Amino acid sequence: MNRTPSVSLSFKDLGIPAKIIFANNVFTEMAVNAIKFVNPDVPMATLSAKITTLSTSAQAAAGGDHQKVAAMHTAEKQLDSALDTEALYVDRISNGDAATILMSGYKDTTSQ
Repeated sequence: MNRTPSVSLSFKDLGIPAKIIFANNVFTEMAVNAIKFVNPDVPMATLSAKITTLSTSAQAAAGGDHQKVAAMHTAEKQLDSALDTEALYVDRISNGDAATILMSGYKDTTSQ
């Protein structure tokens, strides 16, 4: 029995630098394929802002300042939440089609 593909949430396990790269890829792929992803649940400008916030806060936290590290973790949680919401959107749009999931920059659960 074949499993129906869905969006993988494995990005949550990535470290912050890799998560930023992943999120930028999702942003880029969804923008390139905007004809398929017409009205995402998280507007693209919002997703971009959350990526930028995490990137900036990660750079600021590199010195180890406790407040800056806390701000970085808050930004990571906010980006995770946005990526979760966007993953649900991609699941709805893809309707189990692995190729559509991959077009969004996410991975699908059957190709891991």
